[in-house]
Amino acid sequence: MRYGLLVFIVVCAACNGTNIVTPTLPTRTACQMFSTAAVSFANRTTTNTTYDVVWDDTRVATVAPSQTSAPITAVAGVAHTLSFRVTNTASAACTPSNPVPQACAAQTYTCSF
Repeated sequence: MRYGLLVFIVVCAACNGTNIVTPTLPTRTACQMFSTAAVSFANRTTTNTTYDVVWDDTRVATVAPSQTSAPITAVAGVAHTLSFRVTNTASAACTPSNPVPQACAAQTYTCSF
């Protein structure tokens, strides 16, 4: 019992009751915590052609001439597959690529067939 009382007194004396410090974590945005980027796609055609955008083997957008898609969230720091295809066909509008988005960046990939 004496040791318990002694520990209590030492702890209270060391803290003095007024120097209580609350630890804080560094603030990080969601894109930093989850390593993501906002990616959009733009159609810069001069031939009035609409494109389907295929990202990692999934069609994620269809963009008309002079339009830019709404952004999607993509994993940053890894290579993805990107293809622009003439809408409703398997014909490539631009050369396929393997972009690597940067964390927390807003990036737009374009095609002009």
